[in-house]
Amino acid sequence: MDNKQETPPKIADTRSNLDKLNSGLLMLGVKREMDEPEYQVLGQQTFTHHAIQSQHTYSSEVIRVLNELKLTTALMAEVEDRKEVGGAVFEPEEVITYYSGVFFDLVHQLKDKLFQLIAAITIDLNEPLKARYRDLSGKQIQKFLEANQQKLTELDIYDLLAIWRKEDGPIGITLYRRTQHHHFRSRLQLNHDFQQLKMSRIMLDPIASGQLTEYGRQRMAEIGQTSFKKLKDDTVDKQRKTTSAIEANLNCIADKLVEGYKVPTNQLEQAKIGAAYTEHLGSLQVPANEASKDKIPSEVKPLIDGILQLASDLGDQVVSVYLVGSVGRGEFVAGVSDINFYVITKNQKPIAFDSEKPLTLMVLSEKDFLSQEHQKDRFVCWSDGVLLSGTEFTFSDKDFPKPGTLLTLLLNRDAIDRLEAMKTEITNLQSPSALQLRLYSIKLSRIILDYAFGVAMANKPSYTASRKKKISYAKEAFPNDRLILTMEQVYYKGIVKQADLAVIIDAFLKNNRKNYEKMLDIEKKVNEASNRSS
Repeated sequence: MDNKQETPPKIADTRSNLDKLNSGLLMLGVKREMDEPEYQVLGQQTFTHHAIQSQHTYSSEVIRVLNELKLTTALMAEVEDRKEVGGAVFEPEEVITYYSGVFFDLVHQLKDKLFQLIAAITIDLNEPLKARYRDLSGKQIQKFLEANQQKLTELDIYDLLAIWRKEDGPIGITLYRRTQHHHFRSRLQLNHDFQQLKMSRIMLDPIASGQLTEYGRQRMAEIGQTSFKKLKDDTVDKQRKTTSAIEANLNCIADKLVEGYKVPTNQLEQAKIGAAYTEHLGSLQVPANEASKDKIPSEVKPLIDGILQLASDLGDQVVSVYLVGSVGRGEFVAGVSDINFYVITKNQKPIAFDSEKPLTLMVLSEKDFLSQEHQKDRFVCWSDGVLLSGTEFTFSDKDFPKPGTLLTLLLNRDAIDRLEAMKTEITNLQSPSALQLRLYSIKLSRIILDYAFGVAMANKPSYTASRKKKISYAKEAFPNDRLILTMEQVYYKGIVKQADLAVIIDAFLKNNRKNYEKMLDIEKKVNEASNRSS
């Protein structure tokens, strides 16, 4: 039996060049968004991304107006009877005049949007900011053609665009008639059939028709019917020919733009971009909490039982007990990892617990735990905690910043203060033991490695609670940063001398204060923008 999978048959791409350009520009915008995740999570956009997005917006507008041209002609083709609107009666020829005006307007609108599209696509992102924006209304279109003739000629679209400035051919004539229709006399009402139709209506008026013989009335009715049909058919035919000429022109231009700017139009290529974007969106979310009781190593369980007994002794004073960190993730490393607990109480009060193992016991009242000041603690319990007993607090990703600068600040806002306090403690140590230095070495390396991961996350948003993955992410982001490599070694098995601890802290603070201030400035701008929008 042959298990070889058959290659799926190729499906012909029947999309127009304009549709291909539009979808390709959308994908370019998606790719740019993936290249700038640090701005995306802040709800901000670079000029380059805005420019690419404008390209797709204008191409969508061109397609919209083209479709409205077709819709207008289709509606005109269905006109048969008079319309009554708000007490006013409109004869069929007046409805046709109205649709003709709409058609003329749409062609003029399409011209403007086409040139805005060309300006957006051909823009030089290396130009000074003010020079990048172009007002292409009115006479500026001709200036644009003249100023960019060489570039447009190289793209082989100069002559195609020049058609929109001429007064001959279906497009040029329509634009000329639009000017006449809106600013002077509507040429449609000078049409022989239109005037014959109006004459017929006048003569068939009850007063005037009394002066006609039966044959005369019948002849006038025939003239009216024939003139109306010819007026409508001729107008619809001209509009369809104009629309066909416009569509052919746009598709030729789109084809040249796709080729000239390497716009991705292949549907398989676009599907790959879409799949990558789906994964990208996932990276901008905090991943699901992977901690569980099943991952807790047996050597730690007696300690957990002791904490639970303490909570039980306190009775209904305790609301919740959370275990957070490496223990619940199954990444506990004896002699390196801390064991961290959160005890949430109705009314905060000190809780004493003796342990030979490195243990952190954070006690917070429920009110404090839910305050803005302790958002970081809530995030840690939500993203990396295991509920051991009591009530589980319900949070979602909407309660916290997305991976990026704001989450980096949430998790590392106290990093500099902690390092400065640690330096003071280390300086005041008198003949510290190897164990003391080892504990300070671990503490220092954690703060620096977490901060390095935070900076990497701010530059390229993606979050993980795993320390091992954090270190890997930071090393990938900063492959030449010797401090990260050194701190990784220190974290797992190193002891830093007392004097060197202070030197490392000073060097780190000197090199990272500007980074920290820059993130604070970004946070300030984001908050100001948020306040303005609200």
